Amino acid sequence: MIVAAGGAGKYDEELKRGIKPIGLSSDIVKAYSSVSAAIDLSNKVEKLTYAAQNNVVDHRNELEKLKKTQNELLKKVLDEERLAEEMRAEVGKSITDETEKMQIDHVFAEERKRANERIIQATKNHENTIKNAVLHMMNLGTAK
Repeated sequence: MIVAAGGAGKYDEELKRGIKPIGLSSDIVKAYSSVSAAIDLSNKVEKLTYAAQNNVVDHRNELEKLKKTQNELLKKVLDEERLAEEMRAEVGKSITDETEKMQIDHVFAEERKRANERIIQATKNHENTIKNAVLHMMNLGTAK
C-alpha cells in the first residue's frame, strides 16, 4: 500500500491485516499535485512501455510481403505481355500479303523490345527496393 510521505493516517485496518504502509519520497510528492497523479502517470508509462514492446516490427515478414507484392506486379506485366503476344500471333495469321506481314512483324518486334525493357526495368526496380529495405532494416541507410 502506498501513502503520501509524511501522511498522518493511522491505517489501523491495514495494520491488522499485516499490511504496512510505505511512503513515497518527498520529491515525488512535490513533483506531482497528488499521489494519484504520480500513480496515474506511472500507469500510463507502463502501458506505453508494454505497447512499444508489442509493436516490434517483424522485418522478415515485411520483406516477404514486399517480395510477394513485387512478384505479383511482375506476374501481371508478364501476363499482359503473354496476352499481347497471343494477339500478335492472331494478327500475323490473318495477314496474307508478304509486304504487310513484314511491316507488321517489324512493329511487333518493336513492341516486344519495349515489353522486354519494361520487364527488365521492373526487375531492377524491385531489386533496388529490396536492397534498400534490407539496408533500412539494418539501419544502414539506402543503396545508390
